[in-house]
Amino acid sequence: MSEMVAFRQGTSMPSRETILRYVVETVNQITELEPALHLLPWSGVNSAIYEQRFAQCYDEGLCAAQTSAPNVPQGILPSTDWAQGIGLLCFAAGYMSAGERPLTHNQLCDFVKQAAVGLSPIEGEAASGFSTVRSIALPVFRRLQRDGHASRILLLQTLLHLVAWKSASQYARQQAQRLLWMGGILG
Repeated sequence: MSEMVAFRQGTSMPSRETILRYVVETVNQITELEPALHLLPWSGVNSAIYEQRFAQCYDEGLCAAQTSAPNVPQGILPSTDWAQGIGLLCFAAGYMSAGERPLTHNQLCDFVKQAAVGLSPIEGEAASGFSTVRSIALPVFRRLQRDGHASRILLLQTLLHLVAWKSASQYARQQAQRLLWMGGILG
């Protein structure tokens, strides 16, 4: 998710509106996949509600930078894991934008990891600085994007890699790896 800003060419310091547009586009793309997968923890997303919540996280990041106190927005702590992660990335983007620091995926993820230290409701990917995203999903996504594949193919093939290496189910891992050996979505 953090890569949504960094991989857009020509946007060294994107505006608040640009960042939020990318966030909403990403959530909408993931939501499009849900009916086929039935794996995600929601049956649909009211993007207006989440757009407002993520905008608040970005704005709180701007305010936190002015006070030099990167306190995580309390509104995202009771959220689902995916909303927490996106909210924290928006908070990091606001905080870093206020200091005119470049928004690269590594800097955003490292900031989230540091901000999550000591916050008990934040765990998993966000607490690790999105290590799975950075080590598995992002390299696959970038390679496919560089090769010019459509966004649906990018998402499905990347998801297949995540299932192949990080699924809690051994059967799902084995089947996803088998599909990848046959070319995955592209085969």
